[in-house]
Amino acid sequence: MDCTRCQMLAQLAKNEEMVILREKPVLHRNITELVDGARRECWWCVRILTHLQTECKALPSALQGLPSDVTLQSGFERTFPFRSSVDFYRYQDANYQWGIKCDIFDDERLCEFPFFVGETLPSDAVLKYPYAMADDTNSQETWDYITDRLDNCKTNHTCTLREQSSPYLPTRLIKIRLGDDGKMHFRLVLTSNGGACDRYITLSHRWGTDRPLKLTRERIGKFQDDIPQHEMPPKYIDAAIAASKLEIQYMWIDSLCIIQDCPDDWGRESGTMDKVYQRAYCNLAATSSMDYSEGLFYKRSLSNVSPHKICLPESGNIVVVSQDTDLSSFYELDREPLYYRGWVCQERLLSTRNISFGRRLVCFECAEEFSCEIRGDAERSWKPLLTYPKSINNINNLPAESAKKLWYRIIEFYSRTEVTEPNDRLVAISGVVRHCQLALGPEYLAGLWKSNLELDLCWTSERGNGRVPNYRAPSWSWASMEGAVSFSGRGCSIKCRRLVDFVDTYVTLAIEANPYGAVLDARIRLIGWVFPMFHKGCESCESQERKQARIDIFYHDITELVNGLVFLDDFGSPGPGRPIDLNELGSMDCYLLPVVYSSRDEYIYTPSMNCLILVAVTPSRGVYRRVGMMDLMIDREEWEASMFSPKKDEWNMEKIIEHMLPFLARKYQHCKVPSYEGHTLEKHEIILV
Repeated sequence: MDCTRCQMLAQLAKNEEMVILREKPVLHRNITELVDGARRECWWCVRILTHLQTECKALPSALQGLPSDVTLQSGFERTFPFRSSVDFYRYQDANYQWGIKCDIFDDERLCEFPFFVGETLPSDAVLKYPYAMADDTNSQETWDYITDRLDNCKTNHTCTLREQSSPYLPTRLIKIRLGDDGKMHFRLVLTSNGGACDRYITLSHRWGTDRPLKLTRERIGKFQDDIPQHEMPPKYIDAAIAASKLEIQYMWIDSLCIIQDCPDDWGRESGTMDKVYQRAYCNLAATSSMDYSEGLFYKRSLSNVSPHKICLPESGNIVVVSQDTDLSSFYELDREPLYYRGWVCQERLLSTRNISFGRRLVCFECAEEFSCEIRGDAERSWKPLLTYPKSINNINNLPAESAKKLWYRIIEFYSRTEVTEPNDRLVAISGVVRHCQLALGPEYLAGLWKSNLELDLCWTSERGNGRVPNYRAPSWSWASMEGAVSFSGRGCSIKCRRLVDFVDTYVTLAIEANPYGAVLDARIRLIGWVFPMFHKGCESCESQERKQARIDIFYHDITELVNGLVFLDDFGSPGPGRPIDLNELGSMDCYLLPVVYSSRDEYIYTPSMNCLILVAVTPSRGVYRRVGMMDLMIDREEWEASMFSPKKDEWNMEKIIEHMLPFLARKYQHCKVPSYEGHTLEKHEIILV
């Protein structure tokens, strides 16, 4: 049923012609209208409210939960200004279908929510799902879906071989037993004592602000006797129910299987996360719950999952409107609250099988499948895009270039997540690193691989959140940044030439037992060209006559023949309406270090010289730290028209490099590099920290 306000949307969906609205009509004038519609089970209102709850982190707590749970006091709409408006749009798929877009505002635009208008069908058409669904994710229908996908994986996929490749049990497990009193009983077992079998499940969850029940040195003996059910959080109870339905007696939960007040135990156990999750039968992910007090399962309205049928009176047919395209259900999974947590990214990547329990849907992932209740398996042609977290299971079988590309995608995905303890950034991905060692190793340096160091150095900061205030990684590591990073397609180059020579590397680990975890110090000693960008006290650099900041002069000079794109670590990447303010570097003496020359396609992609922007830390000793990146890109037409290209068909990497380096040297020959007294076209040794 459509509420009075949303009948407008139903009328728009009946319009088979693309309509451009001169003004976007207001759908909901305040939050009360939206909630009232959702309580009356208006198909549109339920979805808009759920989307608002998912997308807006600053949403008042009074608006969380099912519509019946939402508590609105008189005048609340004035304390939370809200309105939604409507527009048409087209989206590209196999049929070039169109849709209706709902824009949601408070004082500013909060988010948008698309509805996809599908094909016209006879009025008696039956819309079928791959699996029967019920209004509870702990229903028999849901477990029929889960067991079917697990059985299919065990029978038809190679995941079982990986799970059984080398027997492993974690140090501790929780044993589950159903007593004669009908209650579940739990106790901690030490696997070294032969107290466990070879099958267990794991749980991925958010701890939240209130710390859950946890294992401490004081309680380890007591937990080996009994863990009282009344002390177990609802999520842990639900995980035990799930294990029982799968006929598994053991589960591993981080807070109960790692001694939380023992740094040595935590350091040792955190270094084995790859094995814990790889060897588990499956991982249960509480994707929608925000803290330990919520359970794993949810009541749900099937109207919030099913598409909407709108009658066309003229023809007697129906038009189907949905919030899901064939793939959007899978994209939606990545936006669940749990998957913004750094530790869980690793758990999802490494688990042999992953079952995500959300408010709307349950999804299943393994190395060869990505499915959900309403869509079945994702189309195979889309799997590389959708399932790259699980593609890590096959990384050791990939060609070198593909393995590098997958690693960069993993780090880009991981860098968008959050860690409660800032120093956990490297530790929380260390299990993934261990798994990738055969493909990318053997030497790993604070987030970078020595075998691919020249390209690994060339990341850029996406959001400009800056570096963490306290040291957790060297300036040249992506792990030193607060927010998301990008490698911008690096690792896909057909041609690549390293422009520096790596002499030595140095790493001091925080915990020796985990060589892929936190670091106290890390340095790279290399030989390369260091070009001064500008100096304080240099008349040419500070050029008062042109009345421009030194960095602006540099940027103008360097782009006479090449295009320069600057990325400052503390201020993010340039974008529409968000130019980089180069003057942020005006108070520093900065230097340019060409690191690698790369070309993805010599006929399509503009070759670029990727350079680090450095500042001197200890000039006399040649110690520098990174503050940004600059990509110097050569336009092919300008290159061929220049005096440096004697032949029109000459598009040669060596020739371009031979041109670029003298070009830089001529521009900055008036300045001196503090770590070197020779000519700037001569390589010399520096240290990056």
